[in-house]
Amino acid sequence: AIQVEYNKLHKITPQKISKPIREKLIDEIIEEKAKGQHGLDDVDYAQLPPPQLKRELKRLTEMMKYEAELLNFEKAAALRDKLREVKKYEA
Repeated sequence: AIQVEYNKLHKITPQKISKPIREKLIDEIIEEKAKGQHGLDDVDYAQLPPPQLKRELKRLTEMMKYEAELLNFEKAAALRDKLREVKKYEA
């Protein structure tokens, strides 16, 4: 109530926060889900070159955090375990 009055007094129109990066990640995750279990079992991490392995680690981390935000703790835990496994191949 106080915020609404303040906004009217100062002619402020609330706007939603624009998070294009988050939206892009969500789209990528939705695509991954469409492929199946995040496409995790398709990759031979031991054969990936270091730059690609680093990108893959970042992707897994982002997916894990996203699942945790959605309260999908089982999926987040599976991603965490996969992340630990993949980190073994990091030089």
